[in-house]
Amino acid sequence: MQLGTRWRFGETPPGRLSAAVVSALAVAERDAAHNATEAAGYVWTLTWLEGHAVCELDECTRVVQRADGSVGIESITDQNDFVGECPEDDWLIP
Repeated sequence: MQLGTRWRFGETPPGRLSAAVVSALAVAERDAAHNATEAAGYVWTLTWLEGHAVCELDECTRVVQRADGSVGIESITDQNDFVGECPEDDWLIP
């Protein structure tokens, strides 16, 4: 995993992201904008996992570029009982 960058909700995403990822980010922001006051304080975090973009919006949404090039939008809070805990990381905790 390689850390990319961070940018505020509503700002232009980094130029090195594919058009498909940028489009998915716009959809995710439109969906998250239901609470404009709270969303205004959100920050996107871009990381690269095996060369594929993973963008996380504070505690609510993840936009993932998969190995086959497809892009998905996931709700982080729907997948986890505890925000910030990922089921894929269960092996890290004995």
